[in-house]
Amino acid sequence: MSMDRIFMTTGAIQRFLGERGVCISADTLRRRAKDQQAPFPGFRRSSSPTAPLCARVAAVEAWLAAREAIGVEVVN
Repeated sequence: MSMDRIFMTTGAIQRFLGERGVCISADTLRRRAKDQQAPFPGFRRSSSPTAPLCARVAAVEAWLAAREAIGVEVVN
């Protein structure tokens, strides 16, 4: 998988995670991005408030794999 940084809107992140069985609300994504908190490793907010949220796909995949390995379910 590519380690390139990709830019994703909140909806795109929700779809991306949803396809992998993780539900997280758009409000939670926006709030955590605004607060500079990471809902998963590798997730960060762009310096521009109007820029799309960005994430490293490999970091998301690693987070999902770890979540599955320990049996944690994320539902917000």
